[in-house]
Amino acid sequence: MAKLSLKLDTPGIAAQFQGLAPPPRRLWPTLPRTLLLCALFSAILTAGWALYWRGLFEELDAGRQQEEAAQGAVHRQAQAGG
Repeated sequence: MAKLSLKLDTPGIAAQFQGLAPPPRRLWPTLPRTLLLCALFSAILTAGWALYWRGLFEELDAGRQQEEAAQGAVHRQAQAGG
């Protein structure tokens, strides 16, 4: 049975990042393209959270608190009346 080697080929990985020129990204090796894609995806999610979703989540939380307060008031009225 073959043993699994967990050694990283760091010179091989570093060689993929040597000589990268900005214009022809489609010709870049797989690892740099993948890391660039992950960085762009993370930047888009962060910008979406900071600029758009955070306000929506705050509105949702405020609505939940109002609903809980209204339910508590109805529950207190039901106990007082019954």
